Amino acid sequence: MEGWAELFKHFLSSKLSSACLLVTATVLCLGPTYVQWIPAIPDGWKWVAFGVMIFTASQCTWWTVSAIFKWVSRSVLSVWKAVLPVRIEQLSKHEKFLLGFAAAAGGYLDLNRLEEHCRSRGDTNAPDMIPAKVAASNLIRWGLIDYTMTGDYHLTDMGNRFVLKYQEPANS
Repeated sequence: MEGWAELFKHFLSSKLSSACLLVTATVLCLGPTYVQWIPAIPDGWKWVAFGVMIFTASQCTWWTVSAIFKWVSRSVLSVWKAVLPVRIEQLSKHEKFLLGFAAAAGGYLDLNRLEEHCRSRGDTNAPDMIPAKVAASNLIRWGLIDYTMTGDYHLTDMGNRFVLKYQEPANS
């Protein structure tokens, strides 16, 4: 029984294996009706092949529909960003501060060093860690900063243009 569970887990995670299983089950169920050289399934096993066909068809349909939905939503979001770009009035004071801090640091933003850097300068406007992370995630959604694999943030091209357009967003 353990081998069946492992096989079932594999087909749940592997799209290629599920698609191959769908084709195989479909050929075994429907093939003997249309092609003479495909052997018929014994009567006691037809329900298994039919169940596998229905399961993998629904799984592949779900993956396809979710991929199409993600593609459409990303397309709509990119068109939305192009038509209605972000304005300085839409940003919170923490988002403006992080943009200004990143611009002053050459386009890079390390939230772990943000607090100690602001304390050393005597800056009391620096956000705490949680509001800074929320502001950073909002700036990522706007496409103004990006998150690197090392855990740092950096200004994107759009973020650089935005900072240049509004010069010093941390002071507003």
